[in-house]
Formats: sequence, C-alpha cells, structure tokens
Amino acid sequence: MAGWLSYHYGINGGYSWVHPETDDRIDVGAGIQLGKGYPDPENTVPERVKNLGLGERLRGGGGVIPVSSSHPVLYSHGVLLVGDSAFQAIPTSGCGAGNAMRAALIAGDALLRSRLNPDERGSLYERLYFQQKGADLA
Repeated sequence: MAGWLSYHYGINGGYSWVHPETDDRIDVGAGIQLGKGYPDPENTVPERVKNLGLGERLRGGGGVIPVSSSHPVLYSHGVLLVGDSAFQAIPTSGCGAGNAMRAALIAGDALLRSRLNPDERGSLYERLYFQQKGADLA
C-alpha cells in the first residue's frame, strides 16, 4: 500500500493529505487557516480518518504552527537570510525546500559579484529574490 500520496489544496482554507507510510501505518493530516468560519483543527483529522473508513485514530496530535510569507528584509548588517530563517521553507514539513535552495543560488550569485560592497550584495540578493521567487509565493 505504501508509495502514493494524496495531497489536496483548498480543503477548509488550507490543505489535507493521506499518505500510507507502510502497510500498517497511514499518515493523515491537515493544515487549516485560523479564522472565522473555518472548522476546528482538532476535529478535522479524526473526521477525515472516520470518513476514509480507517477505523479508530490510534495516535495523533496537532497544534498551531505560525507560517508566514518570506521575511521582507533578507539582508542586514552583513548577514543574508536564506531558508528557514527567511521563512522560505516550512521547517515542520520541508515544503518550500526547493524555494529555499533557489534562494541560496540567488544569494550565491549576488555574493559572487565581487565588485559590489557587502551592502550592495545584500540589496542585490533581496531585489533578485523578490523579483524571481518572492512574487511566485506572494
């Protein structure tokens, strides 16, 4: 049974997945926006498990995970922010890892421009990231 993943965007203002990890273990989860009119996250996964006919929920949990768009400032005082530190990937699931790697390539390109001083390199990274990737994620 393992080997497939069902991932749905737009479910309850977020996303939902079903992933058989092994023949004996299935990962069912959901990410829901906090807001008026959205269902209670505590009930969403058990309800999905019941609707799928998977029986009793044996183990589980959840909680609030703050997620944001990329940080508006990616450079300050000689430090470039890339990946998790710049909100370019979601550390709990790895979603956005490709985006974070692309940001690292953009940052590397800006740093390789040796004629520029550090502030100009940082500013170039910010500008290129938001032009090339940040607009996609907005």
